[in-house]
Amino acid sequence: MEKLRKIIQQLNAKDFAQIKSALEKNSSEKFLRVLISYSDDDVTDESIRENIGCNEGAYYVLKSRLLTKIQEVLLENNHAHKPTLIQDGTTLTQYLCEYPRETAISILHQLEKIYINNDTPQELINVYSALKKTHYHSDKYYYYSQLYNKHIAYTVALEKAEDILLNFNRTLANYFFSQSTNDEQLLAVLKKEIRNIYSLNQSHRFELIKNFILIQGKLFTSIENKDEEDVEALIKRCEQIVTTYKEDKQIKYYGQVVNFFWFEYFFKTNQLKKATHYFELVNKNNKTWLLLSNYCIAFKFLLTKSQLLYKLNRINELEKDEDVLFDNDDFYTGITLKFCAAINNIYHKKIDRSIDILNELIRDISLHHFFHFEIDIKLTLSFLYIVRNKSEKADRYLKSMIRKIGTERKDEYQNALLFIRLLNLFMETGKSTASKVKAQKFLEQFNSQNSADRKILYFLQPEVESYIKHAYTTNNIEK
Repeated sequence: MEKLRKIIQQLNAKDFAQIKSALEKNSSEKFLRVLISYSDDDVTDESIRENIGCNEGAYYVLKSRLLTKIQEVLLENNHAHKPTLIQDGTTLTQYLCEYPRETAISILHQLEKIYINNDTPQELINVYSALKKTHYHSDKYYYYSQLYNKHIAYTVALEKAEDILLNFNRTLANYFFSQSTNDEQLLAVLKKEIRNIYSLNQSHRFELIKNFILIQGKLFTSIENKDEEDVEALIKRCEQIVTTYKEDKQIKYYGQVVNFFWFEYFFKTNQLKKATHYFELVNKNNKTWLLLSNYCIAFKFLLTKSQLLYKLNRINELEKDEDVLFDNDDFYTGITLKFCAAINNIYHKKIDRSIDILNELIRDISLHHFFHFEIDIKLTLSFLYIVRNKSEKADRYLKSMIRKIGTERKDEYQNALLFIRLLNLFMETGKSTASKVKAQKFLEQFNSQNSADRKILYFLQPEVESYIKHAYTTNNIEK
């Protein structure tokens, strides 16, 4: 390994002293002897090997490890690759123009290892650009040119995959509020696109992006696709990737999203103990969680969080008006934050405050394209007005929703029509035993119809059950 001898002899006094000190501190005697011996041109490899007492194979490994240690120290001492200095006008070109060629190549190779482990192809492009220039006069120029071209293509493909994930998340968010068939069709197209890209670029980052899309399609929609893997298997695979590639600087954010998927999966399958475990993992990053909306529909966590804490009798944890960070241009997260505030006020019996928030939502956003969400808001408002004995206002919203559902969407929203019948029963002046039985029957019919993507008012059911229980008590029921 003649390269190692050249690098050691090209070290300046400061770097040599630092490497020597590090080896002395770690009691690395054999490394230290090779370092000192290689600084002398006259010492042969054979004499060094005899001096330290090792065979040829062990000596080769020893030199290889020493080279790695030297590369690490050189990289730490020379900051041309660091962003702060790149902004000041220093680039990797400095290594080409100011350093001995072998030293420059050694530092670039160490950078290459770091960026490969971190899966940062953008940085690798710069490294391979520099490496092909350092090998312009050697037969390795073509090799590094090919690596440079490969990572240009990889970076473009990765950017495309990330754009597909962004588009999928935005479309899924819109579908969540609208249940539009156009959105459903676009989601199917985006799934096909990500599969095609992954088939050509099977790295762990591409697989995570593909799986995030497939997982969300299964967790948050009822769109059937028989060719897809089981959702639990997909989440397990993502967890395995996150564990395997810990050196990837982005992996911790992917890990948070995987925990979110487990939380939603276990809550959906009514495994509350496991759901609570993953809820705690996600919730500890609650201040910044909504900033991960590029990776998933992060706002969904807020809605499921309210339901879980209600079931666990921990609604006191919803009282905090947390100063969370989110993208102010993210329409879907913005309205979810307000809607969750309304839900939380209902759970805390602050009915008037909840009514105010829901009316603000109706006033501030156009619900024309979000019919599914409009049903949730207006039927919730109607129920709250009934609780506050303001039947006239409730009646106005109910008649409006009956007209909008009409004949065209009657089959899609039988659950909404049943709930409207239940609310109309609540507004009747008489509170007889027969009407209580009728109310319970309507609620049972509503629950049986209220499923899949058209599910509405999932957060309101305990309040409705409580209302039936207390409105039809012995004192209120007519004799």
